[in-house]
Amino acid sequence: MSELIFDQIDIKKGTGRMIGNSGSETVQVLKGDSSTHIVERTPSGNMNITTIFNPTQKYSDLYPVVHSRHINLMSGPFPSQYVGLCKNLK
Repeated sequence: MSELIFDQIDIKKGTGRMIGNSGSETVQVLKGDSSTHIVERTPSGNMNITTIFNPTQKYSDLYPVVHSRHINLMSGPFPSQYVGLCKNLK
């Protein structure tokens, strides 16, 4: 999977932007108790969801992240999920 970049995250407004290899897309941002959820709806109606969890150790600048793609092709569902770490690029 290629790198995902999110910017202009505004938790109060519930908006943000995802930057990928084919441009940028407005995304919905939802705040959980100990996580932030980013929801992308593709032009074809598929949903991609990224959850960024709060760091488990105070000294770490890395955050656990899960990215799930909920794709429905003409041949049927084609889901995928990626687990990794992300960091704040301030």
